[in-house]
Amino acid sequence: MTPRATDGAATGRATLPVDRIRPAYEQIAGQLRALIVQGALAPGDRLPVETEMAAAFGVSRGTVREALRLLSARNLIYSTRGATGGCFVAPTDPAAISEYLETGIGLLSGNNSVGLDELLEARQLLEVPAARLAAQRRSPEHLDEIRAALRSEMAETESGVRHHHHRRFHVMVLAAAGNRLLEVMTLPIFGVIRTRFVIEPQGSQAPPLDFWRGVDSDHEEILDAITAGDSEAAGTAMFEHLLRLNATYLKAADAASAS
Repeated sequence: MTPRATDGAATGRATLPVDRIRPAYEQIAGQLRALIVQGALAPGDRLPVETEMAAAFGVSRGTVREALRLLSARNLIYSTRGATGGCFVAPTDPAAISEYLETGIGLLSGNNSVGLDELLEARQLLEVPAARLAAQRRSPEHLDEIRAALRSEMAETESGVRHHHHRRFHVMVLAAAGNRLLEVMTLPIFGVIRTRFVIEPQGSQAPPLDFWRGVDSDHEEILDAITAGDSEAAGTAMFEHLLRLNATYLKAADAASAS
């Protein structure tokens, strides 16, 4: 390791380009996490007992126990009791991963590390290509689900319920795209936008009927393009739809911050 000199005239000393040493339990948890992510430890695999891991890492059982608590809190492992019990690698659950992402993104938006404009832009970057893929990959069952969501949406008048069916329409388009990772990545953004920025007040502030009619019209256009297998038209229709939604969300957020 070669020292990297700073301004010697100012300090007369050199600094070393080193990383700070983390607590032992964090280092152990990091190594175990890497093994899980790499697939060296697969879902259902049983971890060695605490005494064996303590000897392997050269630490106390208490340190190993803290590392396991950290991994459990991140839903990477779980423990069972009894003669056949122990610590096991947790199965992969897309819904749990999506929920974890939503929590993290929500925290970032809550402390203003991520703004509404960034959330809306990220959603656009994910959903426009998803609409194109949906036009290429949709099955008859996918089309039935999208149509059902649109019918339910158009049949409702209450703002909160309408938003539920609006979200379902978009979820069904994501499903038709045939890429599960797109769903895992996009659904958390839906959730954060809704809970943090989409305001569904009652009375005069509720979204007007014309707004929902415009949403219905946009969704019909998206569905027609997906049904026709026209990927470019589907992407364009989704892009224009999200532009209109984004303007509404930004306006609602501005009004909320001003009140």
